[in-house]
Amino acid sequence: WGGLFTWDSGMLGIGMVQYAPKKALEIIRQYLVDVENIQTDAILHGTQLPLHVYLMLEWYQHTGDKDTLRTLYPSLRKYFRYFTGQSELSTYDKFHTGLLCPFEDGYNVEGIDDYPPQHYTGLIGGYARYSPVCTSAHAIRTAKIMSLFAKELEMFEEIADYEQWQNYWEKALQTYSWEEQSGYYAYVENGTMDRLYYDEAKTVNYNMGIDGLSPLLSGILTETQLANAKEHLLCEGHMWTSYGITSVDMRAPYARTDGYWNGKVWIPHQWFFWKALISEGELDGAEQIARKALQVWRNSVEDTYNCYEQFCILTGMGEGCHNFGGLSAPLAAFWFAYYGRRYITVGWDCLLKDVCWTQDTAVKFTLVYHGNRTRTGILVCVGKEGAYRVSISSRTFVQSAKDGILNLVIDHPQYKQDVIVQHIDLKDEVEYGN
Repeated sequence: WGGLFTWDSGMLGIGMVQYAPKKALEIIRQYLVDVENIQTDAILHGTQLPLHVYLMLEWYQHTGDKDTLRTLYPSLRKYFRYFTGQSELSTYDKFHTGLLCPFEDGYNVEGIDDYPPQHYTGLIGGYARYSPVCTSAHAIRTAKIMSLFAKELEMFEEIADYEQWQNYWEKALQTYSWEEQSGYYAYVENGTMDRLYYDEAKTVNYNMGIDGLSPLLSGILTETQLANAKEHLLCEGHMWTSYGITSVDMRAPYARTDGYWNGKVWIPHQWFFWKALISEGELDGAEQIARKALQVWRNSVEDTYNCYEQFCILTGMGEGCHNFGGLSAPLAAFWFAYYGRRYITVGWDCLLKDVCWTQDTAVKFTLVYHGNRTRTGILVCVGKEGAYRVSISSRTFVQSAKDGILNLVIDHPQYKQDVIVQHIDLKDEVEYGN
């Protein structure tokens, strides 16, 4: 799976960035097409998510190699345009509503084979009419990533184009797909623009699950919508279980405990929501997701020495294929974020420049922010508990590191901010605050 499926290879690359960035780059190159090729825009097998845009950002955040980014950018833009319906070869925006529909390329649009509304839409012959949420949501986030790349490469003429498309997809999701009663976004039938419900009385959204929360990844949620998403993700009895985030809200009448994805915990979407929460400055929730995933995977490996593809929400035991490394690879990102030596993790809107560690407990760097949210987060793995003096531009404060991690929330982030972190002895401090 790791060398063939778009979904699996992208996730494998996200883990590979931590250990062998050159091999992660090979995975990116494998799925890109030369711009001169007029017959093909991207290599695609399986799930229709533009994962290699995410992988390129992970790789660039890790390496800062602008020359390689410049070389691959034209092919990456070609790839992006296919997955967002802008290419002549793509049918994803065939309705011209802003609600993208990738079903002509396959039924499994988010990697969740037995996702209830996706399955039901196929049963009623609705793939030609309905749009899921995730395709438009990922289009928005990958457009923001491509805009970040364009800024890095000083291709400023392309930024307005990315922003125009972002607004188009965001307006469609917020206008047609948002279902306030449930707090989830819904599948929409293009033409009637009706949302898809589970019952005839239209009281139960059929999309109470990962797809219905995928706009969290986009960075478009209002404060109310963000609060709803956090409750669904992180509260027991919703999508949160004793073993992490499952695919369907357990309150939904179509939730089950014995499905392939429905009733199971898979690592890839733990990574997506973890990264999204970091981007929103919701670092406690992000840490909850990552540490739970590491614990569950470790328990399973220690019991069986197998790397299973999924985990049962009733027992936490690994199930399915016993040597399924690809989709578990993002665990490496979790581990380095919270246990790695001299390691800094940021969200999708950020880049780190001029990182300089003078010792394990002291670092300075420049944070470059390309987003438009009111908060963002930084995880600084200092490896030692205690008090740290943190300077962010002109603001200085003292914060405690718990388990060797500084969770720094940046309110109203600026485009460029200098950050200095230094371990201190509080006995030498006259004044300090948390």
